[in-house]
Amino acid sequence: MKAYGPKRIVLEEMNRKGEFVRQEHNVMPLSESSLNQMMDHGKTGMIIISGNRSTIDSDNPKQSLRPAFDKYINKMGGYEAIDSDALYNEEQDWLRRRNAAADKQLLQDIKNAGYTYTPVYGGYHGSDGVQDSYEPSYVVYNYKRSNEPADFQELEALALKLCSKYHQDSVYVQRPNQPPVYLDCDGNQVNSSSSDNFKFNRDKEQFYTTNKRDKSNPQRFTSDIVFENLYIPLRPASYNENMRRLKSGEYIL
Repeated sequence: MKAYGPKRIVLEEMNRKGEFVRQEHNVMPLSESSLNQMMDHGKTGMIIISGNRSTIDSDNPKQSLRPAFDKYINKMGGYEAIDSDALYNEEQDWLRRRNAAADKQLLQDIKNAGYTYTPVYGGYHGSDGVQDSYEPSYVVYNYKRSNEPADFQELEALALKLCSKYHQDSVYVQRPNQPPVYLDCDGNQVNSSSSDNFKFNRDKEQFYTTNKRDKSNPQRFTSDIVFENLYIPLRPASYNENMRRLKSGEYIL
């Protein structure tokens, strides 16, 4: 039986000392009413951005993390100093630490830009005893903290800037009164079709909160975003917590 109550998930994060740690978070599944609230608040425009990367390499050479990893390896004495059997583990450990630092900085960039946002958590199902993995993303709305709609062109420019800075293959962009699209860091649309078809709560696939692939072109995406087992932070437990989160720019679902 599927549980819809609070859940505790583990995220890999960077603490204030710059140390790589695993932190527990109490979250709630995104409900249909919360999804409707998110989409309603995003009517004047929104983006969805993550700092995480699942691989070092990328189909887009401009977005590859390989040069940064090579620089790290050179500081360790070069590839010749690492056993070939240990290289994969070295890559994965570097990527986890890189993702934790990137997420922390991305959230700060969003706050510094003055937009309202909602943290969301998704990932993929573990198998054969492997724990489910989660990664943070941020829904950034076209509202400043004053709660007034902003200039969407400025938000879209920020989306492309963050896409480039965090080496993302694409960023989700929902322009006002238009179907969503996926744009690369140069502003090129990378999805081959576009619609407002939002699927909700299908829990049978290994991967979720990902984008539906176009069968005719597996390297591109359609804009049918799938909100499957997407989690959001619990609502504030106290007045002080509520005020702190609102002050930071969070839009609480």
